[in-house]
Amino acid sequence: DEGVKTTFYADADGDGYGNAANTTMACTAPIGFVTNSGDCDDINPAINPGATEVCDGLDNDCDGQIDEGVKTTFYADADGDGYGNAANTTMACTAPIGFVTNSGDCDDSNPAINPGATEVCDGLDNDCDGLIDASDPNLAGAVPYYLDSDADGYGDISNVVMACSLPIGYVGNGLDCDDSNPLVYPGANELCNGIDDNCDGQIDENPVDGNTYYADADGDGFGNPSISMQACAAPNGYVANNTDCNDNNLSIYPGANEICNGIDDDCDGQIDENPVDGNSYYADTDGDGFGNPNISIQACSLQNGYVTNNTDCDDTQTAVNPNAPEICDGLDNDCNGTIDDNPVDGTIYYYDFDEDGYGNPTAFEVLCSPPINPPAAMVLDGTDCDDFNFSVNPGTPEICDGADNNCDGTIDEGCDDLDNDADGYSTADGDCNDWDPTSYPGAPELCDDFADNDCNGLVDEQCDTDGDGFSVLDGDCDDYDPAVNPAATEICDGLDNNCDGQVDEGLGCNQDNDGDGYSAYGGDCNDTNPAINPSAVETCNGIDDDCNGVIDDPYSIGAQLFFRDADGDGYGDLLNTVLSCSMPTGYVANSSDCNDASANVNPGHAEVPANGIDDNCNGQIDE
Repeated sequence: DEGVKTTFYADADGDGYGNAANTTMACTAPIGFVTNSGDCDDINPAINPGATEVCDGLDNDCDGQIDEGVKTTFYADADGDGYGNAANTTMACTAPIGFVTNSGDCDDSNPAINPGATEVCDGLDNDCDGLIDASDPNLAGAVPYYLDSDADGYGDISNVVMACSLPIGYVGNGLDCDDSNPLVYPGANELCNGIDDNCDGQIDENPVDGNTYYADADGDGFGNPSISMQACAAPNGYVANNTDCNDNNLSIYPGANEICNGIDDDCDGQIDENPVDGNSYYADTDGDGFGNPNISIQACSLQNGYVTNNTDCDDTQTAVNPNAPEICDGLDNDCNGTIDDNPVDGTIYYYDFDEDGYGNPTAFEVLCSPPINPPAAMVLDGTDCDDFNFSVNPGTPEICDGADNNCDGTIDEGCDDLDNDADGYSTADGDCNDWDPTSYPGAPELCDDFADNDCNGLVDEQCDTDGDGFSVLDGDCDDYDPAVNPAATEICDGLDNNCDGQVDEGLGCNQDNDGDGYSAYGGDCNDTNPAINPSAVETCNGIDDDCNGVIDDPYSIGAQLFFRDADGDGYGDLLNTVLSCSMPTGYVANSSDCNDASANVNPGHAEVPANGIDDNCNGQIDE
């Protein structure tokens, strides 16, 4: 077989490639031999010309090169920050100590500088992107600065730059609401100019050149001094004055009528002074119970040192008043406008018109001294029964002339038996008026002729002129007043009602039993209780304290203001009120209803959307 045998190479590692140094010649391949001889390491089946070169320090593909084309470039990382220096490299299968796979470090001497670092304001390119500080959009720690065009110290929020330091013309805030006006900025004085000067979102609020306005919650035109605001013009619900002392009640304000209600209605610091519904009381300086008409006050109740009447003509002297007796002292003691008239200690002087030395008992004057130049003669004797006839007086002898010449009450006594009136009776026969034919003893008594017809000494005694069932003979002491007769009840009226000869007896009519200055005769409706009299103050107690016939009238002390609840929803109308000691039907104690014509509108009702009504009375519609 010479010349036709084939050379076979030992393939010890069985990888299909033989060892060129271990051959045999044969016609067919012996076991463990192959036809190629390219295996450069026949003990390692992973090494042969068909193997892939890997980075392991071996010539895996038997091309005479070790790790060709599979080594990695590593970069020196001198600062140990995980990023290498592109200018300092080595090729290796694994990273040598101090080397890394990336080459992005732009300063391998500073571990704080590398592509993974954060750009900060320090004048360095911290993240190695070629941009330093503010030029780097990834800058961390940059500060926003705002353009301040008007140089007022406040910047424009819409014109901002990020920078590490303050640029010229910029500020650190963006609070200016108008960067074209140096007078407009936060904290500027708000002025009345239609501009938001202080950038608070409001125009002309609390302006320094405005006026002070005060809340007028009750709408009475007077403001609450504790709630105010500065404004260019009066806002809704505000007024220019601050003199209201109760801004929850529109009937209380300066100039309001003061009434008797225990409240300072007119805001003058006084309660119930000079009330329009009060009474007039007059100063009683001398304490005599009569007041000075020139010194008075209006008050709800009688004040100390004052009385209800004004009839004292000299309030410095207790002995001078309308009830004082007139005496001879040169004063008008009884205040009737005349001095020493009819004095109780004076002398009675009678007019003697016929100048017969006897005066007219019905025409006299009580004087303190004898009259000077009187219009007629005046004497101390007032017993003349006909003062216009000089021949008739107590000193004249009786003559038979049908007249009572001597004023003894008998006509022609001692005369012969003449029957002058032809009635069958003379004076001697007992005719009490011999010149009147209807008057003689036994004559029928004629009613209403005011004569003693039967000469019994009584006039019209059988007649019942006033129709009360009693005549004079029956004991009627005033037959012209039907309220006066023996069966009548005595009352306090200054009359002898029951004809017992006594006036107002046993009734204590003029006696002040409870010591309050008033008797039953003087208007005291309960003379056993000193707190009840015409000058008392009416209070809420179920009693007519002031004797005016009304119990607990509206302006009683303790009366409360109630508000009309016309719609019955439990909330009252502020403008429809009544003063009362107890809550009247249809009224409530609160005044918070803003529409008393609808029970569906009140503070307790839920707001109904989109109905155009302030359902809950909070001052807002459809909120």
